[in-house]
Amino acid sequence: MNKIVIKVLLLLTLLLPNLASWSQVTKKLDKAQMKSDIDHFFRSLHQHHPNPYYFCSKDSVERERNLLVNSLPDSLSTSEFAKRITTLNHLFDAHTNISLDFIWQDTSQVYIPPIFEIDNNYNLYVKEKYTSVRSKVMSINGQKTTSVMAQFKKYMSNEQIRSNIRGNILLFTYCLPILGINHPYTIELEHNGTLEVINISNNKVYTNSASNYNLDCSSLYKKSQDTNAVQPSNFQINTDRSLAILYYTSCDIDQDSSIQQQVKTFFQKIDSLKIKNLIIDIRNNTGGNTASNDYITKYIKHKAFTIKQSVEERITNDYKQAASSKVKDYRQKSLLHKIFYRLTMPSHIVKIYAGNVGDLYKATYKEKVAARTSGYSGNIFIAQGYNTFSSALDFALWFKVSKRGIIVGDETGEATDCFSNIKFDYLPHSNLAYMVALGRYKFPSGNIATGLKPDRYIKIDASESFLNEEEINQIILFK
Repeated sequence: MNKIVIKVLLLLTLLLPNLASWSQVTKKLDKAQMKSDIDHFFRSLHQHHPNPYYFCSKDSVERERNLLVNSLPDSLSTSEFAKRITTLNHLFDAHTNISLDFIWQDTSQVYIPPIFEIDNNYNLYVKEKYTSVRSKVMSINGQKTTSVMAQFKKYMSNEQIRSNIRGNILLFTYCLPILGINHPYTIELEHNGTLEVINISNNKVYTNSASNYNLDCSSLYKKSQDTNAVQPSNFQINTDRSLAILYYTSCDIDQDSSIQQQVKTFFQKIDSLKIKNLIIDIRNNTGGNTASNDYITKYIKHKAFTIKQSVEERITNDYKQAASSKVKDYRQKSLLHKIFYRLTMPSHIVKIYAGNVGDLYKATYKEKVAARTSGYSGNIFIAQGYNTFSSALDFALWFKVSKRGIIVGDETGEATDCFSNIKFDYLPHSNLAYMVALGRYKFPSGNIATGLKPDRYIKIDASESFLNEEEINQIILFK
């Protein structure tokens, strides 16, 4: 009897989380609750975002909001409501959106083949080495690509189209399932006026007859299951060539002490071996926490330098309290400090101190970085590209401004004038996650339409996790 009870309890332990997840997906929301969630998102947007109507006018945003509200039925499941409210995402920047990544969804089980690329006109192509003869995707599982991409545009923020990684994830994880298109995929291709239907599965190899380019679908499946390809960092050291490669794939080293130790050991080893050339690959790093970058840069020998940046932000309670504390401490130093603090303290601190919570303030500040007399002193190359975003852009800029690395590859996906630094929260009734950019940050000569340009343009395949021999040679032969 006890054994039976134990088995029942174990079964319930396994089932309850799934039942809870299913309950959240199917939870019914009435019209008042859905309107409340929409209002909540826009209140947060107006309270925190420095310029929510930068990409789309206030009239166009309000028009889409009203269309959404007026089209709501009396009730919807949370899942169905999510499909509707997230169509607002294309109106804003990449750091302002309602997440399609439901907190109850296990996206680790979703297969995301990195095989497609999307151009600026939202045409879909099979990713191939020779773009002049690449194959255009005409349909997926019988649905015309034009209708698929029209739906896709609703969920794609203004800045995300530059990233093949983000584009493929958004397309395969969310947009296609929303349209009822699921794995396995049958795609119709057109090249040189010829139509061809191929199946994307784990035992197929597609050959483009125009270029003789082979797309090994089985290798894509294996790659998607390769855990080494998704670690925050991977390392390679070749003593014969005096070459080391650090694959920095995610800015979250600050959250993992074991990875921090591995990075430390890596730099200790290349220092002891006197490795001449170091490549740090951030091509597919879409960001995370800027503090993560310090766990690499602190091992780099460099001269003193200054980082300049202009900022446009809303004053938050935390900002107000921190500024008030700094001003109070500063004014207590002497009578002169008390009288002239507005002239002698950093302008952004004074503006926050003098302003009210919710006010928009603009400031230009300089961060002085002290010289580091020890650490790796060899040649450094930073490999970046269109999949380099957010904190990874900050990482590349650190090497650019410090003059401690040569930037190679392509332009970053994140612009050097961008909305970033997020407030993360949940909508009250649907419990859908959302985020709002808290500020606009611009580096000297920054442009909201372009990313950080490399010192040297080098064609590197962003769909591959690791650099190939030809790419490595192109990088280290030039200094």
